[in-house]
Amino acid sequence: MTKFLMAAFLLGIMLTLSNTTLSINKKLQQTLQKSSKYYLLISIGFVGGTELAQQGIGELFISGPLSIVLSLTIFFLAASLLSFVPSLDREARIAWSAHQGSVSVGTFAAATAFLTEAGTIVSPISTTWLLLMEIPAIIVAVFLLNRKASFKEVLYDKSVLLLLGATIAGVVTGPYIYETSAFLFHGLLFDLVLSYFLFEMGRKAGSHIHTLKTQGMSMILYGLLISLISGMMGAIASTLVKLDPGDAAMMSILSASASYVLAPVVLGNIVNNTASIAISLSASLGVILPFNLLIGIPFYSWLSRYFAQLETHDGLPVIWLIISIVMLMAIIANIPKGRLKSAFTSFTSRYQSRFAARLVLICQNVIRT
Repeated sequence: MTKFLMAAFLLGIMLTLSNTTLSINKKLQQTLQKSSKYYLLISIGFVGGTELAQQGIGELFISGPLSIVLSLTIFFLAASLLSFVPSLDREARIAWSAHQGSVSVGTFAAATAFLTEAGTIVSPISTTWLLLMEIPAIIVAVFLLNRKASFKEVLYDKSVLLLLGATIAGVVTGPYIYETSAFLFHGLLFDLVLSYFLFEMGRKAGSHIHTLKTQGMSMILYGLLISLISGMMGAIASTLVKLDPGDAAMMSILSASASYVLAPVVLGNIVNNTASIAISLSASLGVILPFNLLIGIPFYSWLSRYFAQLETHDGLPVIWLIISIVMLMAIIANIPKGRLKSAFTSFTSRYQSRFAARLVLICQNVIRT
């Protein structure tokens, strides 16, 4: 089935590159696109919630915070790497980093199909990672761009609410009705909808390949580089916290993916230059999504198994430490100087009086003794 899904995606790319148009009403096509996306979100959420209710949420206490940390780390790592691209201004770097720090539901669905076909067990808790990794990087981007009003758009986005609502519904009602409704979320119907969704994603990817040609080869190379490093970070972190190979593979794949739904919708309303979103979306759909669907998913699956089989993981914390230092440097580099200075001034003015009083008290005690 995985080969059929990849064929549908490639067919969409080839149709666009060959300028072949489909004789279908645009409104009907848009409705089908939205319906397929919403169906996948509901299906993934409900199935994950059902299995989550049966197995418990014990693993979430480790993997949940890890997924959030990975999302934020990838955001700042991408920002630091993109600072070497002279053609990108600060706004464009933040927008691209937000896309990279978020995740792709299409990649998640395709990875689920691939790992299931390969006989690799993935915990139902991975559905929660999809939700937890979707939002943090976008919120940080909104903060750095100083657009407080957009936080509501992030939290009330249809995709986020659908996935969250379906997961809750699965936890509450899934164990009781899943057996009678399983045909709605598994088998032929799910495979057909996912195939159509990937076909449409292929068409979108093909249209953004033209945009990437005007940006030059550097955009493609940076997109691949960031995705590969992000995927390796996910595999390393998952191995260090001792996730199962299947869960580590999914965490790695999600880390390597990039948003093409929520991030462009939210950031598109607040950036001053719409070209920033065009570049970010082109990288997500034209580079990262095709690479992950065709090469990345099997590669990160193998990488996670390889790390899990290592006799010692002594070198992995060193790699993670280096990445963390780069991330901290990127945080400082991407915060506006005025905001950093005002935050420091506010901090010192708040605590200097307390520090002085304690210093005087210590001196008095020393003199008395």
